[in-house]
Amino acid sequence: MIDPTPDTGDRVLGIYMKNRPEWVVAHYAAIVAGGFSVALYDTLGADSTLFILNQTQTQTLVCTTSELTKVIEAKTSGAEHLKHVVLCDVDTTTSHVPQQQQQQAKDSGLTLWTMQAVETSTSPPSTPTGTAKRPTGDSIYCLMYENTSPTFML
Repeated sequence: MIDPTPDTGDRVLGIYMKNRPEWVVAHYAAIVAGGFSVALYDTLGADSTLFILNQTQTQTLVCTTSELTKVIEAKTSGAEHLKHVVLCDVDTTTSHVPQQQQQQAKDSGLTLWTMQAVETSTSPPSTPTGTAKRPTGDSIYCLMYENTSPTFML
């Protein structure tokens, strides 16, 4: 689910939610997969989600159902690389997500997952391309934006 980006080969995991334990779980999952997380927040402005998703070529995003509508809007507005959305506030299935949202996600080309389903899967939903790089002292740890300027955290 965290395949290398087409341009740079980075493994990027988007995280779009308010502070909660799953934020940290997702962040460390990106690191273990040889990648880094990019944080998305509503306080960055309405256009920031699409801008950040496109600039980072994010393919997988972890969020709650509260952010799902905005994520679907970003996808239909041109977030062409986004493929997977992992919902962290629903149980084992996406049945708790309104049917209309599920259909909108599907129609826009998004696959919905639950965090629990990803965590308990005996095989990964998709095999990453290439070899995951172990983090080093020079690795990007987390990419955060202030307005639309990236700030790297090493």
